[in-house]
Amino acid sequence: MSLAAEKGHEAVVLLLLNTEQLEANSRENLGRTPLSYTTENGCEGVVKLLLATGQVEVDAKDRLYNRTPLSYTTENGREGIVKLLLAIGQVEADLKNNFGRTPLSYVAEKGHVAVV
Repeated sequence: MSLAAEKGHEAVVLLLLNTEQLEANSRENLGRTPLSYTTENGCEGVVKLLLATGQVEVDAKDRLYNRTPLSYTTENGREGIVKLLLAIGQVEADLKNNFGRTPLSYVAEKGHVAVV
């Protein structure tokens, strides 16, 4: 599921979700979820599919850096995905990672004005 989400393969993610044998919030060995990967790489369609399940933990932190999906998407300036995540009302926008950084610090560093 994470690999399909990471690469933005909407049709594959949908098929996997429909099998009901995989969890939308499954974690791989680094603790990252499909939502984490797809927010980093910018596939809004996959983000919408995963959020629609109602089963994803939107603030799931990975084991390596304690980064959330919002942290990954802001760093890459994915305005549409930021809006999707914030619209569900369950995201803590100021969660800090292992380096004390917040999603806002990443987006400000990269200069993504529209996302700020």
